[in-house]
Amino acid sequence: PAPNTAGLPARLRGGRFKRELRPFQERDLAQLLALPHGANFSVPGAGKTSVAYAIYEAERLAERVSQLLVIAPLSAFPSWMEEIEVCFEEIPLIARFDGGRIASRVEILLVNYHRLAASYEDIAKWAARAPTHLVLDEAHRMKRGWEGQWGSACLNLAFLAQRRDILTGTPAPQSPGDLQALLNFLWPNQARRIIPPDALAPSLPPDADQRIVEAIRPLFVRTTKHELQLRPPDYSALWVPLAGLHEKIYQAMLDLYAGQFPLGRHDRVTFAQMGKVVMYLLEAATNPCLLVAGSSRYDPIVFRHPPLEIPPDSPLRELLIHYPRYETPAKFVHLARIIEANASQNRKTLVWTNFGFGKPLASALA
Repeated sequence: PAPNTAGLPARLRGGRFKRELRPFQERDLAQLLALPHGANFSVPGAGKTSVAYAIYEAERLAERVSQLLVIAPLSAFPSWMEEIEVCFEEIPLIARFDGGRIASRVEILLVNYHRLAASYEDIAKWAARAPTHLVLDEAHRMKRGWEGQWGSACLNLAFLAQRRDILTGTPAPQSPGDLQALLNFLWPNQARRIIPPDALAPSLPPDADQRIVEAIRPLFVRTTKHELQLRPPDYSALWVPLAGLHEKIYQAMLDLYAGQFPLGRHDRVTFAQMGKVVMYLLEAATNPCLLVAGSSRYDPIVFRHPPLEIPPDSPLRELLIHYPRYETPAKFVHLARIIEANASQNRKTLVWTNFGFGKPLASALA
């Protein structure tokens, strides 16, 4: 049966929460407030952040919690910072943890997963100072549980929280076993009691997914794409050919035009080896300076694969590191034009990319 939302106004009356929630958000909020801890598996765009803020305010008014700790990837920080202004009449003091001292007046603290693992003692000390509502955004990032640094930090932190909630649209991205860590965060050491044992076996029965969903259904909410009533998306592909030095570097990687550069034999061998690695080709097609160690000043992304080992005194290394001095990749120029055109019409642009932008996009926008 659908949860009763009649009592929601009373739960938030006299508080700071001002945003008018949509019917499916009220439904999710009512069901989650009926639980001591809960999971929101709604699709992107369903307003999981707003619902989380509403949960926090309702629990604060009930005097169960007095501060909110959000563990989230850096890419989610803007959403929490922007939503707080439309959700609260009187805006709580919110801060990003960057490794320094946390001001005593901070009520809502944002911490990324990497920083949590590196500065666990500082974050744990803050969480223990007062009754804390702990939220994991994109919670699937700690799916390795005790076997991973992020998972271990989150599972340890769970014991310090008065209330715990997880937000993710992909709770089990690889297998049903991914749910174990998430459930153990909400309900410490209870995942194997909640999930049917044979549904976690190496050889899964055909109905494993359905049985797991039924087992955990009382513990989560999910708003579907259909409920958002979005119009079907229009897809179109814009092909932007490589140009200038960028094209020559990429072609050289394919060992087609390596002779165009005044490179030694070692450099030509390096190009040939790079061309065999798909990830390096993707980097080269995006931004050539991503290929070489020391390019972090152009892009802060930390990749899981190592950068190319190119001798420090190599002409190739100098060419790649200083590539932004010569030109901006054509794809960034086109992207900047699209963003500017949309902005002139008050339209938003969401950019999804394999790698960060760094200076190329900044240069193009300039």
